[in-house]
Amino acid sequence: TQNLDRSGQISVLQKFYYSMNYNGNSIGIIKNYFRPSYDPNNYNGYDALTVNKSQEHMRDAVLLHSKNSLKKECQDSLKVNPIGLRYLESIKSFAKKSPNKTFLFISSPTYNDICDSDNAEINVIMQDFGLTYWDFTNLYNDRQDNTYWKDASHMSKQGAEAFSLYLLKQYEKSNLKNTSISTATHI
Repeated sequence: TQNLDRSGQISVLQKFYYSMNYNGNSIGIIKNYFRPSYDPNNYNGYDALTVNKSQEHMRDAVLLHSKNSLKKECQDSLKVNPIGLRYLESIKSFAKKSPNKTFLFISSPTYNDICDSDNAEINVIMQDFGLTYWDFTNLYNDRQDNTYWKDASHMSKQGAEAFSLYLLKQYEKSNLKNTSISTATHI
């Protein structure tokens, strides 16, 4: 809340309702609380993005276009978002007060990462803060087919399941197994 207030981008209504996106969704949220359209005992909060046969051609065209149109050079000097940096400082402070808890930050795979410099910069910042960061941005760069992708930013159900299994194996191999883990994606 303090970081949001410092940003100067929060309206009076957002401060009052403690919501960044206070809009027509609130009625749906209340309705789903009392009468959910799913079985709450068997729902994990994740709706996979599926690609059916009729969508494959369009997905492949979109991915090809994204690969060709995003061939810009990385910026030599990257500017760190000060609000994001304050969030990380808050997490670092909280982590020091909670030695039995480890925060694991993950950059999930992207279809076409056009710049590795920002990944390296995030890694340096996370190391400086003593926070655990795993970068999987380029994990599937050498994959020859597009079945893991819904579009250039989102993995398909097949890709998300494959990445989840891969992430679990990495976690099991890590020295984090005996700690409590909190995850955040897309920093």
